[in-house]
Amino acid sequence: MHAEEARQVAEDLPSALGQALVGASARKERGEGAGRLHQTIVGPLTSGKTTLAQDYAMALSELGLVKKEGFITIHYFEQLDRDQLEARFEGAKGGVIIIDDITRHVENASDLHPLTSYLWRALASDDTTVILTGYKDKMEEFAASAPPEKRALLPTPVELEKSFSFEERQAFTNPNEARRKARLEKRKVAEEWENALDITLKTGKGVALPKKATFGKKEQPKS
Repeated sequence: MHAEEARQVAEDLPSALGQALVGASARKERGEGAGRLHQTIVGPLTSGKTTLAQDYAMALSELGLVKKEGFITIHYFEQLDRDQLEARFEGAKGGVIIIDDITRHVENASDLHPLTSYLWRALASDDTTVILTGYKDKMEEFAASAPPEKRALLPTPVELEKSFSFEERQAFTNPNEARRKARLEKRKVAEEWENALDITLKTGKGVALPKKATFGKKEQPKS
């Protein structure tokens, strides 16, 4: 994944998340590994925390910064089932897990809760990327109640400030999803061109080429 493509993906996200993606992509391209990409997203009710968490998870997958495509979400009503939590964290290895509204059940980070042991273990590793969402004041209380060595594992929160009305939410369509699909389609066509040209060079036989492919900002018409 080239730096320009990473910047295109980053433009769909708030600056803090975008910078994290560009930096991780650059490190991976240099062979250093992407590093830990955990994030915390805070904001008031209906501010788009969950949607942003999903966008960030998909961006990680699009840039190849996680091994597994997609993401697993643990909603607040699923956070009390120990067996289910274990299965979810196991299933998320190599990918992304979103813990939505974590402070609904876990207000004190030092409490012995079914979720906390899995949470700290995942935050301390590079195997699974963790995205936490919650209300700002509750997340601050959660972080303050954690032991210092564990508190250091929590990412600096990205804050959303605006709450959206019911009408706005009903009319909402995610523009990031449309842009993501367009980028993936361009890459698919570009890969088809590269594969076809590679076969031609190796075999000396021409193969059918796609109608067009996009390389950077230039479109290559079918010859």
